[in-house]
Amino acid sequence: MVRPRAKSIHTTDVNSRRQSGRKRKEQPSSRHQVGCERQLRTGSRVVVKMEVQRKRQLAAIAAVVIELDQLDDDSDNYCAKRSCWQRNWIARKELGLQNQLYEELLEADRAEYRRLLRVNEEQFLQLLSRVGPRIERQDTVMRKAIPAKTRLQVTLRYLASGESHHSLSCQFRLGHSSVNDIIHETCTAICQELRAEYIKTPKTEEAWTEVMQGFGRQWNFPNCAGAIDGKHVTITKPAKSGSIYYNYKKTFSIILFAVVDANYRFIYTDVGAPGSQGDAGVWQTTPLQKNITNETAGLPDGVKVASSPDIVVPPVLVGDDAFPIGRNLMKPFSDKKLTEDKKIFNYRLSRARRVVENAFGILANRFRFLHTVINAKPERATAIVDAACVLHNFVGMDGMSDGDAHLELGNTSELNMQPSPRGRINAIGAAVRQQLCDFFGNEGAVPWQREAAHIDVSKY
Repeated sequence: MVRPRAKSIHTTDVNSRRQSGRKRKEQPSSRHQVGCERQLRTGSRVVVKMEVQRKRQLAAIAAVVIELDQLDDDSDNYCAKRSCWQRNWIARKELGLQNQLYEELLEADRAEYRRLLRVNEEQFLQLLSRVGPRIERQDTVMRKAIPAKTRLQVTLRYLASGESHHSLSCQFRLGHSSVNDIIHETCTAICQELRAEYIKTPKTEEAWTEVMQGFGRQWNFPNCAGAIDGKHVTITKPAKSGSIYYNYKKTFSIILFAVVDANYRFIYTDVGAPGSQGDAGVWQTTPLQKNITNETAGLPDGVKVASSPDIVVPPVLVGDDAFPIGRNLMKPFSDKKLTEDKKIFNYRLSRARRVVENAFGILANRFRFLHTVINAKPERATAIVDAACVLHNFVGMDGMSDGDAHLELGNTSELNMQPSPRGRINAIGAAVRQQLCDFFGNEGAVPWQREAAHIDVSKY
């Protein structure tokens, strides 16, 4: 009996080993692929988680920014919580200057009263009757209003002395913020009530002729319609203003530009231009300059200054070398080597122009706040300076000696004159200047002009 042939064990083992070898070769590749897929899934989860965290952080930052903005908005109207309704020493207003010293001075020393407030009793009462209704406040259930009389006294004392608001609050037993508001409101009321009456710009030929006659009588300049100049009034740097208020003297200021008549009175003022503009820059933007250029200012066409009917010159304003010469604006000759006639003209023009410098000197010495740095926004500083100009004309020369008028002579122009860039000389203006130069050297000469102009008179 023949038995079936069995498979070789050796053959089976070989085949199984071959198959297991193939599996072993395939297994590493499969594990690597699985590992890569697992890493990709893990990396994706990490990226997603980081993105979620980033968005949460951005949302949190945005929420903080919004909250801070809201806090800033609220802080504008935020008032610190009062520790008490009113301090005891403020409550005793009957012991302040207004009820003690001023009343006593009216009886014992009226001159000192005028020195403290820069007005006499009659002028103060006149001011109070005109401005009082505009600054009067009503009493409330909680407290009595500050009287209009006290408000006017606080304002006049600030203008006269330039004292800090803290000092005034102690003297008058008022709150610091109350003093700040009182000064602004009262100065605004003074301008609204009195400006049109006391700062009158001539608008007719008759009015301009009256101004020119004054310069002819007092300062020997027959066709001068006014002396012009600018004064820098120093203020604290306004917030977010950059360099617009920064002037060539390296301070922050607003400009008081003025035209003055022969009696040191302002006949035109422009207050509030940024200090970076300079005097000549302000003049070019004023309504008065535009009216003169457009021949709508009411100036006469010509003025006869000599016996000859052929010598007729236009009315002119006189200024320093910072201003551009024109048909109606004279400035001195600036040649290095001046003839005698030109030296005489420069002296005669300087004599007339000096009036505006003296007016600024009187203004600054009467209202001493102009010697300080005004700690107020430009808008409020403008109202304060404007009110001082109105009061300057309101008070006039009362109580001022000639010595007071010349206290700052020689300093004002030097401090406030900003050199203008050299440009083409206006031909008409130069011709008018030459006419005046010839007139002052001949028929219009005065006996003392050569000596005053530092010309050697020994040869004459």
